[in-house]
Amino acid sequence: MNTALKDKLYNITFTLHDLTHKPIPNLYYEIKNGKELVKKGNTNGQGEISLKYVGGNTLTVFVRKDIDKTMKKIGEIHTPSKNIKVKLISPKMKFDVTLLPHQEQGKYWRGTYKVKSGDTLSKIAEEHHTTVSALLALNPNIKSPNKIYQKQEIDIVEGNADAIIKLDENSTVKVPPVKKTGTVALDRKNKSSGSKSSASTDTKSKTTEQKTANTQPQPQPQPQPQPQPQPQPQPQPKAIESKKELTPPVSPQQKPVPPPPQKIEVQQEHNEDKKPVAVASLSGCVCKDYGIAWGKSGKFVNCEFRKKVIQICKDMWPNDIKNMANNLMACMHLETGGSFSPAQPNGLGYYGLIQFGPDVRTDLKISVKTLTNMSAVQQLDLVKKHFMKANRHKLMKSLTDMYLYINYPRPLLAGKNKPDDIVYEGGGKTSPYHANPSFMKEKGEYQNVFAYRTKKDGSFKTDKNGNKIPIRGFDDGKTYVWEVTEEINKHLTQGLDAKNLETNFACSIKKTETAKGLCPDCHKNHVDLSGSVDWISQFTQPRPNVACARTCVLILKKSGLSSTAGSSTKLFQVALENSVHNAINPTNDFQNGLNYLDKELDAGHPVMVGVDHKLNYGYNENTTDHFIVVIGRGCENGKNYYRFYDVGTRHKDKGASETNKLYITNGFLRGKTAYNGSTYTMTQVRRN
Repeated sequence: MNTALKDKLYNITFTLHDLTHKPIPNLYYEIKNGKELVKKGNTNGQGEISLKYVGGNTLTVFVRKDIDKTMKKIGEIHTPSKNIKVKLISPKMKFDVTLLPHQEQGKYWRGTYKVKSGDTLSKIAEEHHTTVSALLALNPNIKSPNKIYQKQEIDIVEGNADAIIKLDENSTVKVPPVKKTGTVALDRKNKSSGSKSSASTDTKSKTTEQKTANTQPQPQPQPQPQPQPQPQPQPQPKAIESKKELTPPVSPQQKPVPPPPQKIEVQQEHNEDKKPVAVASLSGCVCKDYGIAWGKSGKFVNCEFRKKVIQICKDMWPNDIKNMANNLMACMHLETGGSFSPAQPNGLGYYGLIQFGPDVRTDLKISVKTLTNMSAVQQLDLVKKHFMKANRHKLMKSLTDMYLYINYPRPLLAGKNKPDDIVYEGGGKTSPYHANPSFMKEKGEYQNVFAYRTKKDGSFKTDKNGNKIPIRGFDDGKTYVWEVTEEINKHLTQGLDAKNLETNFACSIKKTETAKGLCPDCHKNHVDLSGSVDWISQFTQPRPNVACARTCVLILKKSGLSSTAGSSTKLFQVALENSVHNAINPTNDFQNGLNYLDKELDAGHPVMVGVDHKLNYGYNENTTDHFIVVIGRGCENGKNYYRFYDVGTRHKDKGASETNKLYITNGFLRGKTAYNGSTYTMTQVRRN
């Protein structure tokens, strides 16, 4: 190792805080030495930035303003010849305006309201069943809660008594029903006081944020995700102040009726206990709201893939979703060489999104064939399962931690994840050190050729140009954590570059819905019964190997349907194998079966269907060899699908996977199961 160079590098940790001295996670920053860009990216979940740099330099820190996306300087330090930690105050506050389910499923509506004579912000909030804090967070152009202008257009939100709005991980603002006063109930978790404080919207009252930073200008709440920019008020209209109203307020009998709010999609999601964990999306498109790194990365990274990444990060790190989703995308980009292919090999026995090796595959009880035949979305469930083993995801506090666990978990599990800790050391030609030349960051390390790769017969391996393939690094070289950090940070920084972020979101619901609320693409209501219908494995039943039909009937009964639901009488036979059982053909009842599925789903009822997954294998009518339960309907990428529960597995993440979908294709309803990748063709639709 080049110790002379190493001795000049010192650990520098910046912690970015808002005006209330709370760390700001996932805030975009740039650090420069003069005009030279030293580092850029997003702060981690603790609002930290870590880097190694040479002493005796001046570093300037800039952060991105959410409103106009310009960079603002927040601090400058002279780097000493020692390790340091620096706390910087960013003159802003980040508010995560997200609707959370509370007891019952919350409702979220959004529209635009034009300010009228006599209006105050508290009055508008009261009329729309929301709060002043929520309106301020959605309207960063409002500089003071006490001043709004006639004819000014502002974003509004409406909620019911079962909804709350989350400001940050310590604060929630309830969205109450209509009240007689303009008081906002602000619940704040505080270790020093468990009581709830009430903040009035009157001009004489000060908010919790103002009390915390009473010597500095009031911070402007930043919505996350940021709503569309609102028109700036013209200087001509007179300001309407909450205490000094220029004209008498309109009487209750003369209250103007605001335009009906525009309904936006509610992303209601659940964890394995069926408890709601996700919430309304401000844009109607979850992956658009999060805008994760490498969102535009070829055929495997589509809307469904991005949503899945966000969902598994919600499950593992609910308080640091976007940051950890960005980290995961950076790790997968490095591991797959940028392809994000679930079958990506490395030539040394490792495959997939995070290069599942032999030990991990054994631990997950999965073969190379099954692994590489998975879709990218299906394989993300394996990533989650691997991360959550023994709660190891809780050890991942940073991008480096996550990548160490993927690449070589021993240092992380042993607590040896500091910059100067050794990840692995050199040895033979196949040592992990020599197999990872991208981590060779010391002077001359990558350029040094240790040996050349050879075939089994002893001859040299060559590249497509006929050149021998080198094995790089020093004979006794070592890979340090700081070298891994430097490399993986490159993949995060590049992934956050505008050219690698998706901007064309096919799942966005900006399109106006029809009067009946139908999807403008498939002209049907999308249905998802997963929140009210429980999945059950057939392996919980007597004689489990032949219990798929009985288990499906049990699911129907537990959903409140009659004891005759799923009966073999009066069914729709929609497909049959031919007489020699080498092909399957649709019947004249196919459309009738689809119509019945639609009718029952519209009524909120799951439906039991038979499927064929192998020719000349069926029982029943010599075609159907398995049963599943259809629990949803939707469309994606121009195709209509029906989502199903597969009871033929012990694993809920497979049986209830969001990727279990049958698509309408050439007169069939056909799709793959997440359980083992088999293709199911619907053959029966059984009546409820």
